[in-house]
Amino acid sequence: MTDEQEDWPKNDSRGSSQASGEVSTTEHQKIPGIPKRYILVLLCFFGLFQMYAIRTCLSVAIVAMATNRTVIENGVEVNKGPEFDWTSEVQGIILGSFYYGYAVFQIPAGMLALRYGGKPVFGFAILIASILTVVTPPIVRYNFKLFIVLRIFEGLALGLIAAAHHCIWATWSPMFERSSLLTIAGSGTIVGTIVTMPITGVLSESEGGWPFAFYFIGSFGILWFVVWQICMYETPKDHPCISKEEIDYIGNPWDMDPEKVVKINIPWKDIGLSLPVWACTLTFLVSDWCFYTMLICIPLYMKQVLKCSVAETGFISAIPYILMAIISPSASLLADQLITRKVYSIEFTRKLFQAVGLLISSCFVVAVGYETRAFSSLVLLTLGIGTYGIGSPGASPNLIDLSPKYAGLLMGIANTAGSLSGFLSPAVVGILTTHGTLEEWRLVFWLTALMALTGTLVYTAFGSAHKQPWAED
Repeated sequence: MTDEQEDWPKNDSRGSSQASGEVSTTEHQKIPGIPKRYILVLLCFFGLFQMYAIRTCLSVAIVAMATNRTVIENGVEVNKGPEFDWTSEVQGIILGSFYYGYAVFQIPAGMLALRYGGKPVFGFAILIASILTVVTPPIVRYNFKLFIVLRIFEGLALGLIAAAHHCIWATWSPMFERSSLLTIAGSGTIVGTIVTMPITGVLSESEGGWPFAFYFIGSFGILWFVVWQICMYETPKDHPCISKEEIDYIGNPWDMDPEKVVKINIPWKDIGLSLPVWACTLTFLVSDWCFYTMLICIPLYMKQVLKCSVAETGFISAIPYILMAIISPSASLLADQLITRKVYSIEFTRKLFQAVGLLISSCFVVAVGYETRAFSSLVLLTLGIGTYGIGSPGASPNLIDLSPKYAGLLMGIANTAGSLSGFLSPAVVGILTTHGTLEEWRLVFWLTALMALTGTLVYTAFGSAHKQPWAED
């Protein structure tokens, strides 16, 4: 037990057993049947799976849309040319258009989730984006500029998801399961990326062609929405089949009474002056900088420095995310166990995992810049991306610690900063790697490590797991 355990769950307005920090696994074992929050994990998992399926399918489908087509006519192989003769610049605009909308709606998403609840915001965001995905083929064939507008609106819709997801778990997660529930559900984003890329490739080469990929992915989201509306309830108390034992175990982070919600005055000034909020926000910026550098720019490194083929790059790029999909929920389960067993305090656990995730990941990435052998470089890259998942129990669930009531809004603020990295990181990498040499990339990797170190120091110094005074009901 550490000195930091003065921040134990007493700062969270739960029932008496949780408030004293004495909730044990024995109380949890009394819950009959399958806990309803576990069903909610599955629903959120596939919702986030769908979100990333929509985000990533175009990156594969665009290859089939804008490259030469070979068909057999009368037993003769004929080159039909690309269906869309887009330049690389136009393709870049199309691929990036999603993020214009995605970044804009983060903070409004938090306000909408606070006002209307996480269920409708999360559900209708997926539904709208899925419908837009289904109508993508006729839209893109009609006018590519209209297609860009469609992708911007998809970004606007899916920009609502992160804040709504946090709002949901601010209501549904027991304090001692906060990291694991949030992260296991969130791993749908990783699995969605891993699964969607090969499926889109296979469907694009099928008889239905690339349009079938959009029809399939969009239809899955519409089906998911139907199940979501039937099975998901805004709060545990709203669920008709939940046990009293589970309601007591979850506790009551804050009351989603519609009359009270309407009267909420958001303490903007206090939030803006809160060092713990700024610490989490900066950590999101830094973490996403590291993540986007690896996600967007590493394939370019593999091509420029390691001289990998396109096929090799596509296959190898999926491997690190499989490792992350394993490490991320495992780290969160371990973090919750450390908190439940009172090995470390909530605050110390958050800081420990966030720091270890950022620093270990950066060490592997920096080492890539000094390795000239392709296989060793790929192993280091895999470890660098995979170990990034260790930080999952850090700043993200910490936003709920600071304020269950305003968790969605805080996520919107923090994720706005994180989304900026989606624009800034590739731009900076492009400036630093004009010739694509190992020395230039070494500088990119060191910059990533410096960002990680800065974020770690700030979060360690100013982060907190205490429920903030302005967050009180």
